[in-house]
Parts: sequence; structure tokens; C-alpha cells
Amino acid sequence: MASALEPHRSELTALRHLVTVDSCADLLADLRGHGALDDPVAVAPGDLAHLVYTSGTTGRPKGAMLSHGNYMSDVRMFAELLPLSRGEVLGMVLPLFHVNAQFVTTMLPMLIGAQVAMWERFSASQFWETVAEFEPVTFSAVPTMLAALLHAPGADEAETNTLRFVICGAAPLSPGLFRRFEEKFGVAILEGYGLTEGVCTSTLNPFWGPRKIGSIGRAIRGQEIAVLGDEGNEVASGERGEICLRGPNIMIGYFRNPDATAEALRGGWFHTGDVGYVDEDGYLFLVDRKKDMIIRGGENIYPREIEDVLLEHAGVQAAAVVGRPDEVRGEEVHAVVVLADGAVLTEIEEHCRERLAPFKVPSSWDLVEELPKTATGKIDKKVLREGFAAGTASGR
Repeated sequence: MASALEPHRSELTALRHLVTVDSCADLLADLRGHGALDDPVAVAPGDLAHLVYTSGTTGRPKGAMLSHGNYMSDVRMFAELLPLSRGEVLGMVLPLFHVNAQFVTTMLPMLIGAQVAMWERFSASQFWETVAEFEPVTFSAVPTMLAALLHAPGADEAETNTLRFVICGAAPLSPGLFRRFEEKFGVAILEGYGLTEGVCTSTLNPFWGPRKIGSIGRAIRGQEIAVLGDEGNEVASGERGEICLRGPNIMIGYFRNPDATAEALRGGWFHTGDVGYVDEDGYLFLVDRKKDMIIRGGENIYPREIEDVLLEHAGVQAAAVVGRPDEVRGEEVHAVVVLADGAVLTEIEEHCRERLAPFKVPSSWDLVEELPKTATGKIDKKVLREGFAAGTASGR
């Protein structure tokens, strides 16, 4: 085994390197030749390929059982939408245990014969230097990464001429952040939507054709999306409901969790737990997670609307809004923000009062150096809510 791996030792130990389809094939052939791998076993499209756990930001993580057919169908649907060619370089920024890195920057380049430049880890302070070194045409990110890159060292002088676009997903991207990033760097953002239970991608704003800021795009070919009401009926264009998915990319079910599987896959649809609506052109807009909704004195408030307003202000680098327990109204709106240097909270509060209905304006605030995040960079609101339960949230 050692002799088979030795010629590739530098490739395996260096996390910043280029991986090509040919080198992977050579490595597999070398391993088989030395008896390190068993002979291939035929698998069917419906056979289990991978067990990937959800992030658990709104509840206990669940193991999504994904088949070979799930992966192959989704990667083919996705590949036809992107301006990528054989030999071009994709930047891998997200961790390999996340389905996006496994899918977008591993399976996708293998399918089309592209290359991958792997970052050891995401570092805003070194990001633009690494882009200049490897010259990728794209990378995948979550919104918190794009926000960090706006203020990162070297951002003002960044050479982005090789970058053609960035794929953004996993969490809602505010229109304010979208505009600032594109205007500063001249790199197109393709915002999309997908869940682990659907492998990775179900919608995408097109590279060719109109992109709608604030939208998560249209359904990619081969998948169906419906916005369903409480009775399971499809609601009219512009009306809010639960986003539901159907297609060959949807998981087999949850590992050892038949109750959760039955609940998620009821009625022939995968129920995402996300609230959204579709406009007259078929573009999907994500409103928020059902579980994130704040109920204040009988009024339903979606935190994302408030977060988008906060992020429109140049003095806010990051923001999260959660419900704060209140004896009178049930919940109050609480904002946790990271301010830019020189920003004043009173200005942010006035900004909100000018743009939001009075009952949506945060009644309490926390100013923090950094928001809690999951391993993939998504803001972890569960930690913020637990702060109230533990009595550690200040609620100023």
C-alpha cells in the first residue's frame, strides 16, 4: 500500500493543489495494480451512495440517504447551466464534508474534465492572494464569506480578471450585499437554492439570461418546484407557502428515521420547511425558514426581511434576527449585528424605522465582534436562541 501511494504523497498531503481527472484515474489504476482496491462492484442507480447529515441549524441533524442516481441526475442538470470548459479551474473553498464541495467542486469538474484548486480553509485575509495564485474561474460560497471578502485585506486591489462568476447558496443572500459585491469586484453572482436532501441544487439564477436580485432563480431542468399552502394546494403566483421539491435528485429518506422521512416526503413532494413564493416569470423567492418565524402579539414576522434591511446599511457587516421571549407579546424582535468601524447603532436604528413597519423594528440589540457560524459558514441562529434560554444574551 505504501509503495502505491508514495508517488502521489505530495498530492495527498498538500491541500493546495490542482486535481485533474487524469491524475485521479492514474491514482486509482495504481492502487488497483498494487492490490489496494477490490475489483469494482456493479451498483444500480437506486443504491445508497452516501449518507450526508443536515446542518441542524433549525433542529437535530438528520442523515439524508442519497443514491447514485440522485447524484448523477443532479450533477448533469446543474452542469448544463454553467459556462465551464474542460481544463478550467474551480476554486474549492467550502469544506469537503459539505455536500456543495463534494458536488459542485468535485463531481462537476470530474464530469466536464475541469480542474480544482483546493483551499486549506477559507481565510478572508488570504483569499485574493490565493485567487491570484490559482486563477480559478469560479468558486462556491455562502453569504457570510462574500460579506467578509468585501472588507478583506487586498480587496480594493484584488485581481479578479480570471473569476467569471461565484455560486452562492446555503443561506439567503441580502440584495444589499449582492449589489455591493458585484459592483466592487465585477464578478457575477449566481444565487441558487438546494438542500442536502436534494443532493445540492434545485434552482439557479442563470448565467445566460436575466438574473433577479433577491431571487434564488428558477427550477433547473428535470426538477419540479411547487409552493404549497397549509392544505397541500399549490398557491397562486406571488402568494407565500412552503417550498416543495420533486425530481430524480430527491433522497431515498432519512437514515433510521421513518417518521421524519414520512413527514418530509408526504404527498409525493419533499417538504423543505422553507417559506417562499414564485413570481410571474417563474423565479423563486425565499422568504425564510418556517421555524425562524417570529410571532409578536399575533403578527407573523420573517427575520430575513429585517436582516435584508440591516445589511443595506454600509455600517452593518453582518446581522441576524431572532425572536426574544416576551411575557406580554410572546416574542419580540431581537437583532444581533456586527458593525463596521465607525458605525453608530442609533443610525442603524433610524435606518430600520424608515424602512420597516414599527412592529418589525428590533426592540433589542446585541453588538458582537462575530456571529456564531456552523462549520460551513452559515449563521447559527440556534446558538443565539440558546443564549436567551441560558441567560447569556444581553438584549440591550
